[in-house]
Amino acid sequence: NAIAKVTMNKMQKLFSMLKLNKWLTTALTLIVIVMIFQSGQKLLSDCELLPAFDSPWFAAAIVLACAYRVINAYGWALVLRAMKQPVDGTHAVKIWLRAESRRWLPGGVWGYASRAVQAQELKVSTSAASASMLIELFLTMVAALIVAVPAALIYREEFLASMNQYLPSATNVWPVIAVTVTCVSLAVAFRRKIGRKFRSLCDHFQALRGLTISATGVATALLFFVLMGILNGGVTVFLLWSLPADLVPPTVLIAATSGAWVVGFLAIFSPGGLFVREGVFALCLVAWLPYGTGITLAILARLLQMLAELVGVVWVSVDWRLIVAKCVKPIQTLGRTS
Repeated sequence: NAIAKVTMNKMQKLFSMLKLNKWLTTALTLIVIVMIFQSGQKLLSDCELLPAFDSPWFAAAIVLACAYRVINAYGWALVLRAMKQPVDGTHAVKIWLRAESRRWLPGGVWGYASRAVQAQELKVSTSAASASMLIELFLTMVAALIVAVPAALIYREEFLASMNQYLPSATNVWPVIAVTVTCVSLAVAFRRKIGRKFRSLCDHFQALRGLTISATGVATALLFFVLMGILNGGVTVFLLWSLPADLVPPTVLIAATSGAWVVGFLAIFSPGGLFVREGVFALCLVAWLPYGTGITLAILARLLQMLAELVGVVWVSVDWRLIVAKCVKPIQTLGRTS
């Protein structure tokens, strides 16, 4: 607990030193998200395969992506409640949405640091906040595997054929050597970031000591994240239905989405698993779709995620009650004068 408190205090000092208030970090986050969104649009402009933007399936994908973004945030509240922390669900969702969008900022620490600091608004201790994020990540990983593994076993021949088609054979060792050298080089280049991630993980484990955790609450949160994994995969299902492409079994799309998320999360050198998830997702679908079509579908799904994040950040950053009050007041005044 002492290590976790020291870590959180250092994060708080970092925020104070840089004087990054809520509005400035929100503005920076929006700028980064918009830049990534524009890059994705440019990539799509080079693709011959585009969705029918007036299709009801495309509209359903947008609505589902936004719904998933907001509902998924409630999982953190469930984790905190499993740790005997009586938090307000709506407030926890807003903190999660605001903090998670910070992961796009340079440095890779803003998402977790921001949430740990803002958790004090919920009257949650730094050790409990630190532990809750570890439990949330662990449950999300387990849930993603629960969603992905059954379909991978059912369609194992198709998935293996996809892997054999694009992965290098044992007789051609040069691509394997090139990939190995690249991975080692990345590990050396990002060794400081990897070290920070490892130390952060140790702090999270240290924070778990002495905390009371409800098994029923954890099981409830796990079931919730499984449902969220299926909901997230539903976005890609609707997107594919809006494309002039061959149909893929929905269970395969949902499993590929969850499996690609796991691989993208493990790719610590890529913020938000950018490009890693897209490549793995497309690779999983080669038995059903051309690789280029899979990449297009993955980019579309990423763009919808960006759009949902923008909606979430705007929702939690604007005081809607104040805006409604300002809009209603002139109408009330007009009614009185008339």
